Amino acid sequence: MAAGLIVATVGDVTDPTGGVFHNLALVPPGNIMPGPPAAVTVFAMGRPVATAGALITPHGNPTNPLLPGFNPLCATAVILGGTIPNILVEGKPIAVLTASTCTCGHFIFGPGAPTVIAGL
Repeated sequence: MAAGLIVATVGDVTDPTGGVFHNLALVPPGNIMPGPPAAVTVFAMGRPVATAGALITPHGNPTNPLLPGFNPLCATAVILGGTIPNILVEGKPIAVLTASTCTCGHFIFGPGAPTVIAGL
């Protein structure tokens, strides 16, 4: 049986390691924003569940091409992939820690809802 993944929630942060390819800016991290397209009626450990399409606050280095990790997509990033497609919340795939990537290349790091596990 495959191990499950921790469900991501509103307020979780993007990774501290520079994204999937480790070449993006490390700080400041982004947060999953509340409200649509994140869940508004489904909660895990008291926080709304994150879904595909959820917005991420501006993070990394979206504005200065002279500094390391410049990526303008970090200004308007949303959760893109790495979700579990057969577990839907309000009609959208649920997001999970470390597997859910953003349109900018960062991924959702946590803390998530450690007592709520989504199976694969």
